Formats: sequence, C-alpha cells, structure tokens
Amino acid sequence: MSLPLFSDGGVEASALDEAMLDFIRNRLGITLREFQKDSLRSAVAQACEHFAHATPADLLNALRSGARNELEYLTLQITVGESYFFRDSRQIAYLRDHWLPALIARKRQAGSRSIRILSAGCAGGQEIYTLAILLNQALPDIDAWNLHLLGSDINTASLAQALQGSYNPWSLRATPPALRQQFFTEENGEYLIHKHLRNQARFFYLNLVADHYPTVATGTNALDLILCRNVFIYFDPPSITTVLRKFSACLESQGVLMLGASDIVDCRDTGLRLVQQEDLFWYERDHEWALTSAGCPATAVGKPALATVSVATAPPAVVQAEVDEVLQYVQTALREGRGQDAMAWLERHMPQFGDHARMWYFKARLLADQGDLTLAEEACLRSLALDSTDKHSHLLHAIILSEQNRPAEAEKAFRKSIFIDNNFIEAHFQLGMLLLRGDKRKQGLKSLHNALRICEQSPAGQVLTDDPELTLGRLAEILRKELSIYE
Repeated sequence: MSLPLFSDGGVEASALDEAMLDFIRNRLGITLREFQKDSLRSAVAQACEHFAHATPADLLNALRSGARNELEYLTLQITVGESYFFRDSRQIAYLRDHWLPALIARKRQAGSRSIRILSAGCAGGQEIYTLAILLNQALPDIDAWNLHLLGSDINTASLAQALQGSYNPWSLRATPPALRQQFFTEENGEYLIHKHLRNQARFFYLNLVADHYPTVATGTNALDLILCRNVFIYFDPPSITTVLRKFSACLESQGVLMLGASDIVDCRDTGLRLVQQEDLFWYERDHEWALTSAGCPATAVGKPALATVSVATAPPAVVQAEVDEVLQYVQTALREGRGQDAMAWLERHMPQFGDHARMWYFKARLLADQGDLTLAEEACLRSLALDSTDKHSHLLHAIILSEQNRPAEAEKAFRKSIFIDNNFIEAHFQLGMLLLRGDKRKQGLKSLHNALRICEQSPAGQVLTDDPELTLGRLAEILRKELSIYE
C-alpha cells in the first residue's frame, strides 16, 4: 500500500490525493506514477510555502479557482526540463546518415524546398536545435529552403530558455568539439547558439493531450518528422492513444514519428504502424488504417445526400441552405481528422457551388493542412475575390504567407483581417507571434495583449468560429503562457 501524498487536518488524505492528481491530469494532461509522487509532494510543499497557503487543500482550492502562478509553479516542478544536444547517438546517426539525406533527395525530386519538423516536449530546445545543426550541414543551399523547425512544451521556463538559446557546458556534453566551435559562441561559461539557428526555430506552448492540433495556425500540419522523447512517461494509456492519433494526423503521407528508446507504446488504432530496424524503431502513418471504419469514425451529422439543387433556378435561400449542409459535413470531418473525406466531399460540390466564397475558403484550409501552400494560396485568393470582407479568409491567407516565409505580406494580411474586425482574437494572436519571430518584440507583445484583453472581455465558454474545440477561456490561458515566455 502506498503512503498518502498529503496529510491535511479535516480532509481525508486519500481523497485529497486523488483530487490533486485528478486536477493535474485534467488540467495538464499529466498522469503521475508512483515513482513520480515524491516530486509532487515536494512541489506542493514548496508551493504552499511560497504562496502562503496553509495546507495542500488550500492550494488545491486556489488552483481550482484559476490561480495561474501556483499552476505555473507546479508545472515547472513536476516536468523534467533537462535535455542535451545530440542525445541518443544511434538515433541521431540514423537521422544524419540515412533519413535526412533521403528526405532531402525526395524533396528535391518533387521540386519542394520545405522541411517541417516538430520536437514535442522540447524542453530547452536542445533537440530541435540539434536538427537545425544537422540540416545546416546537409544543405549547402540552405538559404533556398523553407525550414519549419518547431518546439512545443508546457513548461514555459524551458520555452523561454529555448528562445534565448543559451546553455551550460553539460547540455553540450555529447556535442563534438568541432560543432561547438562552428555553431556556438562561448560567453561567461555559457554556450549561445548562433543567431541564424535561433531564427530557424520557433517555440510555442502546447498541451499535447488537451489542446487541438494539427492546425495550420500552429504549423503542426503536414510534418515530415515528429520527435517526442521521454514524454509519454507522464501519460496514462488513454492519453497516449489520444496523442498518437493526433501525431498521425500531423504527419504528411511519408512522415515519421520517433520516440525515446524507453518509450514503448501500443500504436494499435492510432493511425500509426511500428517500423523496426535492428535496435532502432520509429512509427509511420498506417494508410490502410485511414480507410477502415476505425480510421473514419462516424460523423455526428452523418453524410448528407449529394446536393441536387439547381443554382440557376433555386431561390438563394435554398442554395445557401445546401451550401451550409455541405460545409457542415466538411467541418465535422475536419474535426474528426478525416481531411481526405472532407476534401473529396468538397470537390464533388465545387462545380455546383464554386461561386461561394466559403467553399473556396475550406478548400484552402484543407490544402494548407496537406502542406500544399501554393494551391492553398490560390484557393484563398479565389475566396477573397468572391468576398473581400471575409476576415477568416484574410487570416488564413496571412498564415499561408507566413508559412511561405513572406513575413511582410503576412503582416499586411493579418492587419487587413483586424481592420475588418478589430476584435478578431485569432488575428491579433497570430500577428503577435509573427512580429515576435521577426524581432519586433514591442509590437508583438502589444498584439498578444490585445488578444488577451479581448478574450478576457468575452464569455470563457465561447468557442472560436473555425475551431469549436477551443474555448476563449482556454485561448486566454495559452496567451498568458506565451506572454510569460516572451516577457
């Protein structure tokens, strides 16, 4: 029998244990195992002392009431943020000598110059910067490439370190001396990664269990590679399945997921399949799974009958009702991760309803999700040609331009969407992130604060128009996390 986590007068210890663990699981997506509970005991005791809570029960009540500082403190204490460059030498060697050269050759043959990689649970950014170093070695024409190197975490202190790019010598213990000299500058006993590498990476807050992805807005779509090492130790089996399904949806058709050597997971019914080569293993998308009923869950609204209304003779209200029904199905399929089904249904109706802006908008979204940014931009411009006042099309156009590394045009498009609706939260948020990445810190922070202010003035339970899984209350939490990283 395990000892109770906490002893609190007047409160049943086991009930308090379960309540605290449930809160952490539901709020952070973290399931603490027995060997991790000592860290929680220590973190709770320190939090009680630091924030002047008399008992763990008082701390829990504060957390439930939305105490952000206490939650941030606990997150920092119970998540391990330690990592180092060139960790897992065999996996790094495989990526350097086999996987990256094959990926680059395939991209060149296809006429593409885009590589998209996510380090999920990135700690201080050591992993994604390691990939940046490998790519700088592998691409003599790197300036001609559009690199999307992303790092996500729930530990905002780690994300702040990743943005700064400064590390102690222990973080470079596996880094060859020649690479230290080539890609780092030593200052006062710390190693600062060169600015051009910092500019190639982007970091953001993401709760892998609770938050919605893939999305074009976060860049988590059409990924070539996801690295997620030693993260699943925090998750229970249902949460692992949830995350693996999301990862499967994030990957492009030949994309790969690599986990840590100790991360043994059951990938059945996740859209992934295990690939093993000697003592290395990774996961690829299981395309057969996507065609089964397990891979295509039944839609909540059911697939409607193919529209047969005559656009030329039917009243406008009847035509609009048919368009709305088509788009309702497309949106539902998108939420369920069935992008191919959504695109097929949309394409069947484009000849009939192709003069409706929202049809082109959703086509642009689907193309962007697939990573085809050129066609996505064309579809987005068709939508705007039909309705130049649609703020969502301007926002999507801005995100596509940002993904294409066209920041000046992207900023202009973001500002167009804000001009149409000055309270457009998503546009303020995305503009802020763009400006921060472009070293416009003051302007970027102002945009994020604008987004947060609008969120806080709106009902917390209200959902975003194009992301019904994200409430304004949750978006406000994410904005506060992002602000804490940059401020």
